[in-house]
Amino acid sequence: MTTTFLTSADRFDAEYPEKLEDRLAWLESHLRVSRDRILRLMGVSDVDGQSWKEVAHAHEAQAERVEHLLTHYLSYFDYDADRAADFVRDFGRRVEQGEIRISDYIPGLTTAATPEAEDEALLCSLRDEGPSLLPALARFLADRPATTHRTAACTGD
Repeated sequence: MTTTFLTSADRFDAEYPEKLEDRLAWLESHLRVSRDRILRLMGVSDVDGQSWKEVAHAHEAQAERVEHLLTHYLSYFDYDADRAADFVRDFGRRVEQGEIRISDYIPGLTTAATPEAEDEALLCSLRDEGPSLLPALARFLADRPATTHRTAACTGD
């Protein structure tokens, strides 16, 4: 009898849903990220009680963008959602404990005095998918105090 070994990328390809709303639900579940953080990453705040289907329909461009960012994030871990989810928690813990100085990766964080300002700096860093994508997204996805809707514009355009 032959045993077939599936890589994490093979499992991802087999499991990952076709529809955008199902992909958002899959990412929320498998990355163990709160729905609120995904919605914040989308820049959407007025969706109380709406399903992922309703959100994806009403905010399709933002939903596609966040799905792209999160699958890009997964690619750093060979599409192993458990490793990617564990990294978010471990990275967040290490930042909170002072083992990692996140402002070394995202200079805009040096002036962020509130969770809202930190979110803004992280969102600005994520916009261009540059070299700070991994630490910025890991920090953004980590459970932290609730924040308000986007209020400031990114600088440096």
